Amino acid sequence: MIKESKKMKIEKEKHDEFVENRRKKSKAIAIILFVMVFTFFMTTVIRISSNIS
Repeated sequence: MIKESKKMKIEKEKHDEFVENRRKKSKAIAIILFVMVFTFFMTTVIRISSNIS
C-alpha cells in the first residue's frame, strides 16, 4: 500500500512536469508564429505602400 502511494506520487510528479513542459513548448510555438505573422504582415504593408507612391 505504501509502495503504491509512492508510485502514484512519482507518476503525478512526472505528469505535472510533462504538462509544464508542454505549456512551455506551446508558448514558444505561439510566440514564433506571432513573429512570423507580424513579419509577413509588415512586409506586405511595406510592399503595398511602396507601390502606391
